Amino acid sequence: HPDPANGVMRTEEQDTLFKQGLEILGTSYSHLHTIVLKLTTFPDNVEDLDMGVNMTAYYDRGWCYTEQSWASLTKAGALSLDLGK
Repeated sequence: HPDPANGVMRTEEQDTLFKQGLEILGTSYSHLHTIVLKLTTFPDNVEDLDMGVNMTAYYDRGWCYTEQSWASLTKAGALSLDLGK
C-alpha cells in the first residue's frame, strides 16, 4: 500500500484500480446480500508483534465508521458481524 512519507506511491495502474474500487465501496457494504465482517478490537498481543500496526481504535477511524454506517443502512444484525467481540 502507498506510504508517501517513505516515498512509496501507487503506480498509475494501481491508482486507477483503487479509484474504481472506491466507486463501488458503498454498494459492497450496504448491499442486501453481502455480509460485513468487522474486527473492532485487536488481539491482546498485537502490540508485541512489532508489525507497524496502526493502533487507532476501530471507531476512531474514519473509513471504519463510514463502512459500518453503510452496512447499518440495510442490514439486519446477522449480516454485519463484529469479530472483535
